Amino acid sequence: MMPGVVLHVAFLVVLPPLFRRVIAKVKAWFAGRKGAPFWQPYCDLFTLVRKGAVYSHTTTWVFRAGPLVGLASVLAAGLVLPLTTARAPLTGPGDLIVFAYLLGLGRFFHHGGGRSTRARASRAWGQAARRPLRPSPSPPCSSRCSPSASTRARCR
Repeated sequence: MMPGVVLHVAFLVVLPPLFRRVIAKVKAWFAGRKGAPFWQPYCDLFTLVRKGAVYSHTTTWVFRAGPLVGLASVLAAGLVLPLTTARAPLTGPGDLIVFAYLLGLGRFFHHGGGRSTRARASRAWGQAARRPLRPSPSPPCSSRCSPSASTRARCR
């Protein structure tokens, strides 16, 4: 790999939490607060990376692949943008279209994972997830309240 690509990927991984932290610090300063420590987003990311994933038995491969495809598509879309030099590491004709399609791919897998889980769960529960809810019955009239015109018509 070229050093420019390594630097580009390092910027894509390191800078977003830094920008998030700077925004939080400025918001806290305007509100008259101190805010969380500067390295808090990086500590949170490290904690989340160490945790394991817990999957239900009704999930499909699409649900499990969703976060990986989402992360890969965002990193690939970041390689289309020129950050460190005048040229992006992945450049070619139609960069804007490739950028949009890469972000759309991650979104597609995100939504597809949610839909595949619900479909499997509804089959596992005997179509209970697709049954419409019954409307609640109208409340009975009481003598303590003064009913409106629409309620009086229903109570007679």
